[in-house]
Order: sequence, then structure tokens, then C-alpha cells
Amino acid sequence: VGTVTGKSNNNNNNNKEEAEGGGEDPYSSGKDAAEMELIKAADEMKSLLVRDRWYKFRRYSQCLVAQDAVEMLVKQGYAKTEGDAIFFAEKMRKTGLLAHVVDGEKPFESGYLFFR
Repeated sequence: VGTVTGKSNNNNNNNKEEAEGGGEDPYSSGKDAAEMELIKAADEMKSLLVRDRWYKFRRYSQCLVAQDAVEMLVKQGYAKTEGDAIFFAEKMRKTGLLAHVVDGEKPFESGYLFFR
């Protein structure tokens, strides 16, 4: 049951959609489908793989292991093969969604490498 606010029905319907969780998808605000997929994959990586890591007595906070990311991209259907997953993750790196923890310009490759 809505209230009368003097607005047109069209605006009330838009407000109702927003109140009920409808409205715009947070991934789609002016982005193309490929970019949205990259963002969605990055969010999924963050929720599944990102944590503090240790290597040679040094702590690297909030990062993921590249080989785990490749496996996740294949398992979750973002890529069919390991090579496709590496290519996909490299696109993520080029758009700024991933970066090597020490050398931000380092290309993405599978292995025990840390990215955030």
C-alpha cells in the first residue's frame, strides 16, 4: 500500500522498485557487459580468495594467489580453460581491478604470485 505524494505513477513505481530492492543493478551503471563481468568476477574473487598471506617472513595483506584465481575463474564459469582464465585475469589487471602486490605493472600469470 503506497502513500499519495502528488508524484506521477511512473515516479511512484520507480520508488517502489528501489524500495523493494529493484532498480538498477550495481554492476550495470553505464558499463558494457564485458566490463560488468570483470567487476563481478573481481568481487567474487575478493569474497572467496582474498586474505592476508605470508611469503619469506613477510606479510602481504588482503591479497590472493594467482593460481587460485585461475582455478576459481574456470570453476565459476568465467573461463573454459586455464589459458582463458589467465587472459581474463590479465584484462582485469589492465582495467585496474587486479595488481601485483609489489610490481603493479607485472602481467598476470598463474603461479604462487600475490595480487590484490
